[in-house]
Amino acid sequence: MGGSRSSPVFAFALLYFAFILSAAANGISPTSPFANAPPLMVKDVPFEQTTSKIFVFASSASASNNPNRDEIEITSAANAKINFNLPTGWDRLPFDAAFQVVSRPTGTDPASSFLILTKTHGAWTLDLPARGGVDGKASFKRVDAQLGLKVDATMRVTFHPTSIAKFAAASASGVFRCSLDGERCRFVAFNFGAVNAVEFATTSNDALWVGSERGLFFVSTLDGITYVNSTEGEGVVSLAVDHSNAAVWAGTQHKLVPAVVDAVPVSLTLDNEGRLWVPNDESITVIAPDLTATRVRGGDGLPVVNLTASALSPRSGAVWFGSKMGLLRHQAQAQGADPQDPAWRYFFGARWLPGQTFDQGQRVVSLAVSREAVGVDETAVVVTDGGLAVVRQETGWTLRRKADHYQAMVKPRHDRLGYADENSGLWTSMYLASQAFRYADPEVKREAWKNFEAMEFLYNVTGIRGLMARTVAQQNTLPKANWHFSSAYPGWVWQGDTSSDEVTGHMFVYPLVHDLLAETPSEKARALRLVNDTMSYIVDNGLYLIDVTGKPTRWGKWSPEYLNHNLTWTDQNGLNSLQIVSWLLSAYRLTGDPKFQHEINKLVEKHQYGINIINTKDVHPGDDNYSDDPVRSSLWNVVYLSASTFLSSSSLSSVDNMGSPESDTMGAAAWTLRRWPLSLVHWPVRNSQRLDLIWTEQANRFAGTDYRPPVLPWDEGALLLWNADPFEPDGGSGHSEQAPTPFLLPYWLARYYGLLSDAAQ
Repeated sequence: MGGSRSSPVFAFALLYFAFILSAAANGISPTSPFANAPPLMVKDVPFEQTTSKIFVFASSASASNNPNRDEIEITSAANAKINFNLPTGWDRLPFDAAFQVVSRPTGTDPASSFLILTKTHGAWTLDLPARGGVDGKASFKRVDAQLGLKVDATMRVTFHPTSIAKFAAASASGVFRCSLDGERCRFVAFNFGAVNAVEFATTSNDALWVGSERGLFFVSTLDGITYVNSTEGEGVVSLAVDHSNAAVWAGTQHKLVPAVVDAVPVSLTLDNEGRLWVPNDESITVIAPDLTATRVRGGDGLPVVNLTASALSPRSGAVWFGSKMGLLRHQAQAQGADPQDPAWRYFFGARWLPGQTFDQGQRVVSLAVSREAVGVDETAVVVTDGGLAVVRQETGWTLRRKADHYQAMVKPRHDRLGYADENSGLWTSMYLASQAFRYADPEVKREAWKNFEAMEFLYNVTGIRGLMARTVAQQNTLPKANWHFSSAYPGWVWQGDTSSDEVTGHMFVYPLVHDLLAETPSEKARALRLVNDTMSYIVDNGLYLIDVTGKPTRWGKWSPEYLNHNLTWTDQNGLNSLQIVSWLLSAYRLTGDPKFQHEINKLVEKHQYGINIINTKDVHPGDDNYSDDPVRSSLWNVVYLSASTFLSSSSLSSVDNMGSPESDTMGAAAWTLRRWPLSLVHWPVRNSQRLDLIWTEQANRFAGTDYRPPVLPWDEGALLLWNADPFEPDGGSGHSEQAPTPFLLPYWLARYYGLLSDAAQ
C-alpha cells in the first residue's frame, strides 16, 4: 500500500488505464488490450476467509420456557421461531449468560467441539462442522447432568492435553476429575475459594494445578492437595503449564511467577515456539524460553489494550486475545500469506461479535480456539457480554467463490425495479457494467438486460429526450422537492435535479452495453440511442444539463463559463473537463456524428480542457473529496476508446498521478477484495480508540481527523463504497446493507481483461 491514499479497489480500473494507454499507442484493440499476458496479472489463489456466526443470549425467562432447552440444533427451520427481533443471520441461544468456554481435546468427534459454562443453565457442548460455514450447522447440548457437574460461577474446567477421555473441573467446594462420558468421576472436597484457572500438570497423569482467590494449589494423582506458597499468599488469576518440561506459570494481582511483570496478568498462553504471552490492561509481555521479555504496545502494532483473555491456535500458531473493546488475533507472517496482511487483526463490534448494543466494542469474557492442528478450519469461540461468536479462518475461499457469494445477494435483497441502488444512475450503471464484463451465459444476459431497461426507463419517464431522472417511484403523490409527475407514464413520479454523478454512470456503461452485452442490431440501437440523446441534449444546451424546470441542474454544468471562469468551480475544473471530453469521445466513436468531434476539438484546443484534466483529483487533505472517485470512471471512456490522439500527452498524465504499472497495484487490489467483508451491513465501526494508528495533523473536509496511510484492512473499517474517505476511523449504524457492486465491478473487470486469472491458469 505504501503511502498512497488511492482506493485499492479502484486500482483494478486504474491499472487497466495505464496498460490500455500504452496498448493504444501500439494499435491494439481496446476490447483486447494486451498482446501478451499483462505483466502484473495475479492469480486467484485460495485464501483464508474470516467469517463470524453470532449467537445472542436468551433471557432467563425465555430459556426456562424453551421446551427443548437441553438440546437444540440451530438450523434454518428453527431460526424463524427463536430469532425474533434479531439481525438477519443471528441466532438466539438456549441459555443465558456464559462465563467460560473451553476447547475440547484433540481427537474429539466432532473435531470442532467446545464446552460452555453458563451462570444459570449449567454446562453445554457446542459441536461445529470441521470445515466451512457454521450457519445452520451448530449443535448445542446440555451436559452438566451427564458429566455430574453442578455448575456455579466459581467453577473452571480444563481438558487433558493428550487424553481425550479426561477432564477436570474445580470450584469453590472442591475438584472433579472425570471421564468425558461422566461415568468415572472422582470428587475431592476442598475450600479453594473462587477458582480462576485449572490446568493438568503433566501429560502422563491427571495431577492438577488450581489457581484461586486463596492462592496456588497442587492436586496430586492420589488426591492430596498441597498449598504452594510461591505466590506468597496472593490469589491466582491465571495459569499456564508448559507440558514440555512440566513448568507452571502463575499470575497474581501483583506479579507473575517465576518472572516479573508490572500489571495484572489476566491470562497466560504458551505458543508453538514456547513463548509465554502475558496480556494485561496496558500491554502484552512476551517471555521467550530463555526468559528474555519483550513488551508489545500500540507502537508495536497492538490495536487496543484492556485485555481480558488469550488462547492459542495450534493449527496456525496464531494467538487470539479478548479485550474490553473486541477481539484480536496475532500471527507472524506465515509462508504463502498475503504480504499486505498486517500481523495484528482487530475484530470490533457487531460485524464480528454480539454485545449489549451495536455501537460499542464488545467485552470478551472468555475465549477458546480449536485444538486440532490439521484437517479443520481455525475456529475461535468467543463469549462476550451479549452472547457468543464463532469466528473462523475458513480455508478454500477464492475471489471467484466470493463473487458468487455477493452475486447471490443482489436479486433477493438489492433489486428495486431493476435498480441496484437508490442512486439509480450511478450505482446501477456500475452494477450493470460488472454484469457486462461477467456475461458468459444467457441467464446473466437476461438479468443484466433487465438492469439496462431500468436505466433506459429513467430517460423515458421524464418525457424529455436526453434528460434522465435520478430515480423513480410508482405512486400518485410527490415525496418531496425536485420530484415530478411523469407526463409519459401516469402513476409514476421521478426525481429531478440529476447530477453529473448520474450522467457519468450512464455514459460509463452504455458503451459497454453496446459492445459487450447487446447482441442484436435492435439491442445495440437502444444503447446507441441513449448515448446520442444524452450528448446531443447536453451539447445543444451549451454544455448544460437542463432540468424540466428549464434551468441547469445544480451539478450538470460543463461549459467553459463555469469550469474556466467561475472561481467557485475550481475544484470541479479537472473532473468535469474529463467528464465532458470522455463522453464526447464515446458519442463520436459510436455515432460518427461530426458535431461531437467538433465540440471535442473546440474544448481541447480553444478552452484547454486537456490541460484541465491534468489535475483531475484534488488531494489536499482539507478538500479531498472521495465522493468524486467513482465519477472518475469517465477516464475509462478515454482509454477504452483508444482515444489518446484527441488529447495531448500532458492531458493523460493524470493516469500516472493515480496509479503506476511499476507499483504492486494489482497485488493491493486483490488484497482489498480478499479482505472485503462477507457481511455488507454497515455495522458500526470505531477505530478512533486504536493505539496502532498515526493521526493526521490536518482536518479532513468534514473537520474530522483521519489516520495516516497505509489503509486498514477493509473488514476492519467502516467503508463499503468507493465514494467515502477510507482513512476516516469511525462510521456505520447497523441499519442498512450495501449492494455488492463495489466488489463485483473490479472483480469482473479484472477477470475480463486477464488481470486476474484462475490459480490453475
